[in-house]
Amino acid sequence: MEINKYNIVSISHYFYPRVGGLEKLAYELDKYLVKRNFKTLAIFCGKENKLEEIAGIDCQSIKSISLFNNTYPVAGIKFALNLVTQFRANPKATVIIHDRHLITSVVGSIVCFIMQRPYILISHTTTSNYFSFKPLQLLGKLLDHTIFKFVVNKAQIVACVSNTNRNFLINNLNINPKKLEVIYNGFAEADLKDIGISNKEKIVVFATKWIPVKDPDTAAEAFKILARNYPDWKFMFIGEGKSKISQYSDLTRNLEVINRFLTQAELFSLLSKAAIYVNSSLNEGLALGIIEAAALGTIPVLSSAPSNIEVAEKLVTTEYIFTRQKPQELVSVLEKVMKLFEIDEESSINKNISKNAYQEFAAQKTHQEYASMFNRLQPQSQSNLLLNPLLSRFASNLIS
Repeated sequence: MEINKYNIVSISHYFYPRVGGLEKLAYELDKYLVKRNFKTLAIFCGKENKLEEIAGIDCQSIKSISLFNNTYPVAGIKFALNLVTQFRANPKATVIIHDRHLITSVVGSIVCFIMQRPYILISHTTTSNYFSFKPLQLLGKLLDHTIFKFVVNKAQIVACVSNTNRNFLINNLNINPKKLEVIYNGFAEADLKDIGISNKEKIVVFATKWIPVKDPDTAAEAFKILARNYPDWKFMFIGEGKSKISQYSDLTRNLEVINRFLTQAELFSLLSKAAIYVNSSLNEGLALGIIEAAALGTIPVLSSAPSNIEVAEKLVTTEYIFTRQKPQELVSVLEKVMKLFEIDEESSINKNISKNAYQEFAAQKTHQEYASMFNRLQPQSQSNLLLNPLLSRFASNLIS
């Protein structure tokens, strides 16, 4: 294996083209680093063992099983041994690990700890424990304050995607503020520049994974009510997972349920003409979907999750916030925004929101901050652990 082929090794649970804010940030950041002449390897879980190049990034998928409707991959010994091999082959590479509560991050941080490799942790989430079964809630809390806290504590630097994320780590996990830096999630301008804002139509969009933290049921209840009361509006409920929307048998024709993830092109085309975008999450680190939708001129109607409020303050849309898990309040806020849209013949609200999104969340500034951070790090040129050569040979034999 070529020595020091890479100067960035990025570890995430899934990767592009998988739908999700974490996946999109990991991909766009790696793509930017390649343009800045960083030789980049992305390691992640997938359905098969595969090495391919995407946009100049060497992408290595490690076959893994997944839990919770294929949202949570389980990285195992093969994943760990592959990291050992890559770290030994690339002793000068900066290591990036995405999020603290994923098994890939736990495995990555343990391997880094054993091999004495510093790493940057990019922290995407706040609370991540949304089990309905109380013993599992207690287990999740225990893991957050032990193993997942280990991932944060052992990082050389933690890049938090929002101030909300930073405050959570300080207040809930007692992380030293000096090692935390805030770098906002940013949307890729190049993806949007040729789309722009079309003539806005009476369309309300909810598009995300249907998992507990996203609280799809609140949006489902609100959409069902509004679709009946506003037949000249269209409500689009999009995604995969579990939601009570699938149990409704009396939906009106203007409530369209799409039980799949749209491609990026499909979603952006829809958002460019949609009037309103809904996020009903219980918590977010900083939802990339919100700022992409805002950049395309949709009016964001957001739950009162702390980071959503933080985004709304930047977009100057705090008056469109509704209380989490309150479908009737979501109905009221949406009715208010729908009426504002109907009297705004020039779509000035939509255009101002897009302008604010470009000023606050365009990825060019975000990526430059990451590149500066990576340039400051000086990884060890070699770990002197006696165990490393043995691990490396074992890993190479197993993986091959």
